[in-house]
Amino acid sequence: MTPPAPQASPHTSAPPGIELFCPACGYSLRGIDSELCPECGFKVDRSAAAVSRIPWEHRRRLGWARAYWRTMWMSTRVVAGDVVRPVNYRDARRFQLITVLIASFPLAALAALPLPANLFAAIGGTLSGWPIVVPPGWAIDLGLPLLAGVGVGALPVAIVLYLLATSGVASYFFHPPHLSVVQQNRAIALSYYACAPLVLLILPALIAWVYLGLHVYRPGWENRVFLIDATMNLLMAILPVVTVLMMWFASLGMLRHATACSTARLFAMAIVLPVAWVVLAGLILVALPWVVGFAMIVVWSLQ
Repeated sequence: MTPPAPQASPHTSAPPGIELFCPACGYSLRGIDSELCPECGFKVDRSAAAVSRIPWEHRRRLGWARAYWRTMWMSTRVVAGDVVRPVNYRDARRFQLITVLIASFPLAALAALPLPANLFAAIGGTLSGWPIVVPPGWAIDLGLPLLAGVGVGALPVAIVLYLLATSGVASYFFHPPHLSVVQQNRAIALSYYACAPLVLLILPALIAWVYLGLHVYRPGWENRVFLIDATMNLLMAILPVVTVLMMWFASLGMLRHATACSTARLFAMAIVLPVAWVVLAGLILVALPWVVGFAMIVVWSLQ
């Protein structure tokens, strides 16, 4: 979920007529020829103020990999400070897309992996030995389309779409009315750089791959190395939570430093953002595979 594209997309170079702002106080320098900011007296280097400091916008010179990792490790305050400089909206969206693809690939591949036939035997005996509660009829009717949707491969696609949505929903808060249209557009573009912590999701996904492989091909290993088993389970539980918290804090920090917004707006996003992520999880990770599965069941029933 993302707002409409900005009205103008500044470039990383300094095209004629670009609106500049004082790097110290954010005052608009439109129509001002003096090197000194009339608001705070800061001496403005116009050539430097017209070029973004975000490495990702200079990836053709730095190289894509180096520019990406440098941008990912930049502090939120530094990235948000570029609201007074030109920010390329398309570059920001491209950074978001690449981050989502990196984060979602191991997860999507894991979700698409057919479960081996000996999985249940490897992790706890046969299914007959498990306490199984037969759900009511309505639960089966609701669950079958979901299982069908997962079975036909809807879940990996849903994971990618979910990460795209969650990394873009915060941008709706990045256009407070006290900012000019140019600054609002730049702030919206900067909001997409707050998705950088999503890359950490590859860690629990890779651990899950190792964990699954050990259970399938080395049954009973957890009894011999209990400490490693417990550590892997703990990491798979904690790392996604850490990732969510880091992205939450990054989005709040970006909003605060890029827009100098009111405490009320900051507090509102702090509350609404996690709620939106949960709602999107229901709509995309659950409802989407269910709809796909229901459609497949209808098609199969007609054959």
